[in-house]
Amino acid sequence: MHNAGHHLGLMSFSLFLRKRGADVLYLGPDTPLADLERIIDRHKVSFIAASVTDVRYADRLIAWIDAISRSHPKLRFILGGAAFDKIEKRIVKPNLRYLPYDEWDDWQNI
Repeated sequence: MHNAGHHLGLMSFSLFLRKRGADVLYLGPDTPLADLERIIDRHKVSFIAASVTDVRYADRLIAWIDAISRSHPKLRFILGGAAFDKIEKRIVKPNLRYLPYDEWDDWQNI
């Protein structure tokens, strides 16, 4: 899912997490959603952070989150980016948090 507009934002968030002691696996903007389940299992991923600028990609990401949450119910998601600011009604789930830049310090509270 290519989304260059927030590539730097997500990279900055990755560095922010590393400075706070989190083990971060940065995949970049072109990682296909179809490959993520294998990566999640191999690296025992507990959080996924994604930044999306285009609403079309946000809808696909939310659909993927719904699907992967069935097989990985403990997986948590942090979402940011302009696309989520444009969506009229955000999806609310206990394992999902929309996290704007000014709330990064609160990243673990989902």
